[in-house]
Amino acid sequence: MEEQLKAVCILGMHRSGTSMITRSLNLLGVNLGKDSELIMKGRKFNPTGYWEHREITLRQQQILKKFSYSWDLQEPLPERWWQNKNILSLKKRLKQIIMKEFAEKNLWGWKDPRTSLLLAMWQEIFQELNINLSYVIVVRNPLDVANSLYLRNGFSKHKSFHIWNLYTLSSFLGSECSSRTVIHYDDFLKNWEMKLKEVAKMLGIIVPNYEEINESIHSFINPEFQHSKSIMEDLITEKQVPTSTISLYSLILEIEDSPELLNSNYFTNQIRKMYQELYK
Repeated sequence: MEEQLKAVCILGMHRSGTSMITRSLNLLGVNLGKDSELIMKGRKFNPTGYWEHREITLRQQQILKKFSYSWDLQEPLPERWWQNKNILSLKKRLKQIIMKEFAEKNLWGWKDPRTSLLLAMWQEIFQELNINLSYVIVVRNPLDVANSLYLRNGFSKHKSFHIWNLYTLSSFLGSECSSRTVIHYDDFLKNWEMKLKEVAKMLGIIVPNYEEINESIHSFINPEFQHSKSIMEDLITEKQVPTSTISLYSLILEIEDSPELLNSNYFTNQIRKMYQELYK
């Protein structure tokens, strides 16, 4: 029997450290595609590169545009949007990219924060291709995300919190009943080796010696890049933060103390309830 191919999707809100996590997994052996297809060049607000597949990101941008949205939307896409005839050609192209570039890779992955909003489509694609998909969900204090988006895009904190809500809820809701783990941005900076070992175990990666990749990882895991570092108390006392953002972030922090909660009925029901509130 032919071994089932495996893929890992890195989910999370923009400005949350998804690029850093993706490059780290790449060093563990997760194939991201040909270098010529990757957005690796660093910029002012992402000096160590994005590590995104250029065309996957482009097609996801085009899908959102079909519904007159960009990456900074604050409300869910229309119901059963992935069956809309206007995006079928884009979905087909994404499927072609996978078959062409990753069909012979035992373990590959991709990252584009927009994926968090488009998981229903991706799950159909992977079911059709019989690929086992796992998720790494990257979370950062929403206040730090909001501060970063203000510096980069000039967004109000109010807007950024609502974007964070949508991306974060979509990530957890869309990855239900799948193999997944959560990485907090601050924790990864402090103890990247332990976090990577957890992900490697989930993905079945055997890393003989972390010291061999230690130097490479330290070149881009740099606490100096962390321009905003907030704690829960800072978020609670922030005047512009919605109650829904505090509730969601508090729920996620519970996972740090009790990882088993991630796949519990309690956590699932809370996420579904919060997501339904978005439609109101």
